[in-house]
Amino acid sequence: MIARLILVNTIDLIPDYGYLDRKIQDRVEIRTKDSKLWTYIFYSKKIWEIPVRFVPKSDQNIISSWWSSAASLQFYPDTSIASSWYVKIIGSEEPLRSYERPYENLFYGTITLEQL
Repeated sequence: MIARLILVNTIDLIPDYGYLDRKIQDRVEIRTKDSKLWTYIFYSKKIWEIPVRFVPKSDQNIISSWWSSAASLQFYPDTSIASSWYVKIIGSEEPLRSYERPYENLFYGTITLEQL
């Protein structure tokens, strides 16, 4: 499987073990006195966690710039054009901060994407 991120540059990511595709919802359920259940969904969005290894320094710099500018990216979870999402890279720390030993120009880490 290949995941693809696009802004101006295209970066193909090959996910490592631990790839997660999940959906989060902010919702409230209220039961009335006559036992009716009312559900209010305020928002629903998808989050992807993509662990990657052996990412070149050039791609790491591009991904870091996308993270720091909170750029809106187009994400293809697989190589088909049919399924694409607009996302941004989230997280409190810069993704791909660690070197893949013994290499000094390859990185690893987890890229977390959130649907816009």
